[in-house]
Amino acid sequence: MNALKFAFRQLLKNPGFTTVAVLTLALGIGANTAIFSVVNGVLLRPLSFPEPERLVRLHESNVKLGFPTFSVAPGTFVDWQAQNQVFENLAAIGSSDFNLTGLDKPERVLALRVSATFFPILRVRPELGRLFLPEEDASDRNDVVLLSRSFWQKRFGGDPQLIGKPITLNGQSRTIIGIVEVPTMETDLFVPLSLSDGERQNQGGHYVGALGRLKSGVSIEQARAAMDVIAKNLERQYPDNKLGWTVGVRPMLATIVGDTRPALILLVWAVGFVLLIVCANVANLLLARAAARQKELAIRSALGAARGRLIRQLLTESLLLGFIGGLGGVILGAWGLKFLLRVQPGNLPRLQDVHLDGRVLGFALLVSLVTGFIFGLVPAWQATRMDLNESLKEEGRGMTAGQRRHRLRSGLVIAEIALSLILFVDAGLMIRSFIRVNSEPPGYETSHLLAVDIGLPGTKYRNVQEQAAFFDDLLERAAHTPGIESVGAVSDLPLSDRNGWIAVSVDGKPKPALGEPASAAYRQISHHYFHTMKIPLVQGREFTDQDRNSSAAVVVVNETFARTFFPKGEALGRRIQVSDGGPNPCEIVGVIKDVKNFGLEGKPPSEMYFPYRQRSSGYFSIVVRTTAEPASMAGLLRDTVLAIDKDQPIHNIRTMDQLLVNSTAGRRFMMIVMGLFAGVALILCATGIYGLTSYSVAQRTHEFGIRMALGAKVSNVLSLVLRQGGGLAVAGLALGLAGAWASTRLLANQLYEIKPYDPMTFTLGTVTLGMVALLACLVPARRATQVDPMTALRYE
Repeated sequence: MNALKFAFRQLLKNPGFTTVAVLTLALGIGANTAIFSVVNGVLLRPLSFPEPERLVRLHESNVKLGFPTFSVAPGTFVDWQAQNQVFENLAAIGSSDFNLTGLDKPERVLALRVSATFFPILRVRPELGRLFLPEEDASDRNDVVLLSRSFWQKRFGGDPQLIGKPITLNGQSRTIIGIVEVPTMETDLFVPLSLSDGERQNQGGHYVGALGRLKSGVSIEQARAAMDVIAKNLERQYPDNKLGWTVGVRPMLATIVGDTRPALILLVWAVGFVLLIVCANVANLLLARAAARQKELAIRSALGAARGRLIRQLLTESLLLGFIGGLGGVILGAWGLKFLLRVQPGNLPRLQDVHLDGRVLGFALLVSLVTGFIFGLVPAWQATRMDLNESLKEEGRGMTAGQRRHRLRSGLVIAEIALSLILFVDAGLMIRSFIRVNSEPPGYETSHLLAVDIGLPGTKYRNVQEQAAFFDDLLERAAHTPGIESVGAVSDLPLSDRNGWIAVSVDGKPKPALGEPASAAYRQISHHYFHTMKIPLVQGREFTDQDRNSSAAVVVVNETFARTFFPKGEALGRRIQVSDGGPNPCEIVGVIKDVKNFGLEGKPPSEMYFPYRQRSSGYFSIVVRTTAEPASMAGLLRDTVLAIDKDQPIHNIRTMDQLLVNSTAGRRFMMIVMGLFAGVALILCATGIYGLTSYSVAQRTHEFGIRMALGAKVSNVLSLVLRQGGGLAVAGLALGLAGAWASTRLLANQLYEIKPYDPMTFTLGTVTLGMVALLACLVPARRATQVDPMTALRYE
């Protein structure tokens, strides 16, 4: 306790040193706390289900066809259930949308279609009412619904009397049987999956997800082996649909986290480098302070204090400094976390679990104490290695100890420069990748484009003709609305994560062998869609008003489709067969330029476009090109829709510019965070170089005075100081280049169209850090040239 009190007094006696050290530590610990909060919430926190380690997600896979991870065919899921030996049970899920009507205004709500086994597998209980019964999962039952807690509270004010009452979804009445909340799954309500007899036989259409709970004592490796056996059985049983298809089994947490793990691990490494730079910076401060306290320590040692006791005292001061810095770091970490969440981390999952909690505070405390020990141990060890006789002399300079401390401080500065360059290069690569992605042309013009989604209920609009009639009327009215230049419709809007795939075969060619192109993405569109989006036509024609259900089936394909399926011939005029149940064969009447429908990164796949009058899904995005501000037209579109059908809502109102920005949100998040870390490292590195050079100049004031008294020019003294700082910079940059060369391998999967060893980035980082080091040395160097020789000769 006495050592702690003495440490407090020592820190209070030096407010300038204490303030700088605490702020530096708070910056490093705060950054680590903020990043750990994200990593803890996304990667480390277990899912909020009983025994979450036994929960797995299952998917189908066919690498040769280009589907390493794909959804499950409903018939395949039924066979999995029948042949299952390793799971307590399996559940199927699918997404859906409903029009909620009968209240104050129509509203589009999100729903999950789930089998009756879904909730028992997750061990989720209803907060009110009950869950689905097995008989309610039958194909002829569609009369019950469960509300999510969040939707129940938001839309119905948490009314407990709602259980047993009806609501109207897609024009049909369903009884609310319960309120339930399922962590990690964002939805408004749940309805039974209710697979029809045809769906239970469907082995080719992939559109459901699957999850399971492992039996007690069964490992995930055993489950994978068992599912491999089932996959081979199905391949023999259904060779037309299951040839080459396998089953993937992954922990549910890993599936939810997805490909965000490498990016978060990269941030952990980066923020760890920042902490190391902070430790080096504070250690340098402590070494300078130890030099000023050398006589004090020598006197205490001469009076009988053992070296171990002196080291303990100095470490107590360092640990106290680290603890205070940790308190500041928690505050800065909380602010930093709010900032990170505000910059929209893209598709980062489990954001609802990201917050400061006991584990994060414990991490901050541990980092504070470990940091205090690391940056305090070496200075304490060095400070107590002294020659008492030399240290107690009034005029003694302690040259040997001073040289040791100078070498150590120089080594710490070199390490700071090296770590800073590694961060600077890594951040530069992320920035250049982001710029490359943003410079990719999407294939259409996004300015002045507004998109809204409309889903027609199948109970009201039962066939292609009725659905086409609704959209014909809507597009005609919208086209004559003031402020709208042109209007189109598309089933799957670019960059919206709505994408469908179907099997394709070419008339006159044999059935594709395993590994040959056999499928393509597809969309249904209106005949003015290409014009509205300003997608260029390469060959042939666009759709016209004559392409209706009664006319010959037609299709427009992209350039990639034409090259892939017709590598040696002309695609125009050829006929293809598609497996969506629509009219066949389809004649290719046009070829358009490739469009980045799936994202700005990578090359577009083969894609087909069908006229919605021949093939309609009932769900479309209406895109309008406006002469005014796009967002201002949303109200007019809503009124137009309600004038046609008073029960039909619109939803997902956004501009294409917004969609384009959101599609790169993950990269933007990484770029901003890495850039901030590199900036902090640069500032800390500059202060470290400046501090060491200033200390060296102060220690050599007597020397500089003698040199100038003997005729040394200002340029000579300036050059002497700059050479010293420049030597450290060169050594640090050399180490940093080697470290950056090694570290960029970790970045390879995060880069786009940029090599990990990009010469421009390495050169720019080296030159920038070298200039910063030069400027940090220049101020102390100029101070050295202003030394008065007479004053310097009387120094000490």
